[in-house]
Formats: sequence, structure tokens, C-alpha cells
Amino acid sequence: MKALTIKQPYASLIMAGVKHYETRSWQWLWCTGKLAIHAAKTDAKASDRVWEIAHKYLGDDLSVLPRGAVLGTVRVKDCYYIGGFIEARTLTDPEEMALGNYIHGWYMWELDNVHAFDNPIPAKGKQKLWDWEG
Repeated sequence: MKALTIKQPYASLIMAGVKHYETRSWQWLWCTGKLAIHAAKTDAKASDRVWEIAHKYLGDDLSVLPRGAVLGTVRVKDCYYIGGFIEARTLTDPEEMALGNYIHGWYMWELDNVHAFDNPIPAKGKQKLWDWEG
């Protein structure tokens, strides 16, 4: 199965059903299908607003978020090129907008069917998409 490494708190926000889009500068060739979400060992250099959202949905002690592990799976429902039409039609939730990098010319992957594992599975992540034997 393909996997994607994402830094915390973004990985856990996906698994909590809060973050519905993942933004990337590149498009997944097939653009749909099941994807394992791996939490990187390091945290994101995120804005205060992102950490505020993380505290709201994930609790006060974010140091306990799993790192260096596959947290679960999602389905990439679709992939959109970020341009004026997509921005006007889709990006109406201020929290969702704070949790992504919606730069014109990038791509946003719509995620659904979130399945969080009861126990994260330790794994070494990689850049871009990688194959996970879980």
C-alpha cells in the first residue's frame, strides 16, 4: 500500500477527521485510492493557529501524539489543481484553510474513509509516496 509521511500535528488531525485535504506541490499520478498515513518523527514548523486547532481537537498535551509510526489509512477521493475555481468553491472553512498550503499551482488531495489504527505501527517514513508493507 502507498504511504505518505506527514509531520505532526497534521497527521493526527487527518486521523481525527479534522483535516480533509492534504496539499502538495506535486500530484499523485493515479490520484485516488487507499493511502497509509505515517506520522513523521519531527513536528511541523506550524503557525500558532495550527497549534491552536490541534489543541482544540487533540487535547492539551500534544507531546503524546504518535511519531515515527503509521497511524491509519484514508482514501484519496480526488485530487484538485489549486486555482481560482477550486479556491472559491472548496475553501470556505477557515480551519481547513489554516491546515494546508493552498498555493495557486499546487494540488489538494481530498481525503475520506479515515480508519485510525487502535495502536500506531512503528515505521520509518520516507519523502513523497512510498510503499508500506503493513
